[in-house]
Amino acid sequence: MELVGLEEVKALFSRPPLGLASRLIPGWSARLFLVGGAVRDGFLGLECPDLDLVLDGDPERPARDTAEALGASVFPLDEKRRIFRVVGEGWTLDLAPLKERDILADLKARDFTVNSIALEHTGEEIVLHDPLGGLGDLKEGLIRVSSRDSFLDDPLRILRGFRFFASFGWRMSADTLVLIWGAVDRLEHAARERVRDEIFRVLNSQRCFVTLMSMERYGVLFQVFPELKSLEGISQGRHHRVNLFAHTLFTVAGVETLERELPKPFGSHAGPVGELLEETLVETRTVRSLLKLAALYHDLGKPDTLWTDHRGDIHFYGHERVGAEKALAAAQSLMLSNREADLIHYLVRDHLRPGQLIRARATGGRGVARLFRPGQQSALMLLSLFAADHLAKGGGKTLEELRGPFAAWLDYNVSVLGQRRLKEPLVRGGDLLEIGFSPGPELGRVLRILNSLFWEGQLRDKGEALDMAKVYLEKQNS
Repeated sequence: MELVGLEEVKALFSRPPLGLASRLIPGWSARLFLVGGAVRDGFLGLECPDLDLVLDGDPERPARDTAEALGASVFPLDEKRRIFRVVGEGWTLDLAPLKERDILADLKARDFTVNSIALEHTGEEIVLHDPLGGLGDLKEGLIRVSSRDSFLDDPLRILRGFRFFASFGWRMSADTLVLIWGAVDRLEHAARERVRDEIFRVLNSQRCFVTLMSMERYGVLFQVFPELKSLEGISQGRHHRVNLFAHTLFTVAGVETLERELPKPFGSHAGPVGELLEETLVETRTVRSLLKLAALYHDLGKPDTLWTDHRGDIHFYGHERVGAEKALAAAQSLMLSNREADLIHYLVRDHLRPGQLIRARATGGRGVARLFRPGQQSALMLLSLFAADHLAKGGGKTLEELRGPFAAWLDYNVSVLGQRRLKEPLVRGGDLLEIGFSPGPELGRVLRILNSLFWEGQLRDKGEALDMAKVYLEKQNS
């Protein structure tokens, strides 16, 4: 891999915020080093908004002075280890004390050699420190631990290594893989928020499928997703070419294939789908990454619903409902937001619906309206998951064969359902109060049902809706 020249990387110290910090900090510290991802990305020619400085001394005063000079905020990131963070517009600057007041000890305590390169600003010149051969590994695309204790010091570094594998396509050294084997059990003690953040970076990459395969090979996948263990070795019968666990991973691969070939199933609607996949849901977590997580979870209900009939055919009746509850619990254990967890639940619960519409040859009406009831974005995610699941079944399945039904449904959503959305609500709360309903949650629930039925085309007018409401009220009062 071709790297940027040293002089160009040194120029990081001439740009804000490092330019000002490097002028201020020498007054408080004898030695100042830029370390970690900023140096690595500098040699790769990439922008890195998250900067790490280590100082030969306590960093609090330099951090506060830098923040004041730059009009930024500052707070202690880790009071015990005396790490302070300065946050500006579009960048962060972390300041930490030099470990053992020795740069070699500091770099050896880091995760991988590619992150164990330092640039020292002496005030007069900028000096490169690369005692562990990180530049050579960076050029070779090699992920190698900085010390044999790297994963014991922080097991989450295992996932970071796989994230580099996914994001950059780098390979892991043999000794690093051996150390992963020995430390993988420690991952269960890592904070779930940190696990979530690393695994979502893997899910968002275009090499997610091969990364998950590698994680499974080295015992990491089931530490992160213990729910998937139950899928191993389960046959899905003659309609599937592979077992349940392999099909699940192939569904993730299907999402990646779909994204490369969106026009095949979505035709003229491919643009909005591509934009949707790039959207951020919460913090830095994208629709793409959540869709791949749904792909991993979509058949969680099958082991509990497996049934073999008298002919030996295998069935999984109701697996989508059982799986939705399992997926919701799994999403919550990953500390996802309520919005993300609800989306996962919806996608798993309804992932069979597009197939049911195809078999019914539906191009509009109630069934298609129900598909779009949660909103167009949710429906597009559901169609994307269905397309990936469709591909993963093998047997000559193609994305092109979905274009006809997808186009009919999406056009129906725009031309028919879109017009209904523009109309005033069919029934209002006052209408129900006039026929005898009492104020309260029940009135709101009936109101939502009536307006949803109208939107789905099952009620023609207000009179028909109120007749239905009267029948319901009579039954409740009888």
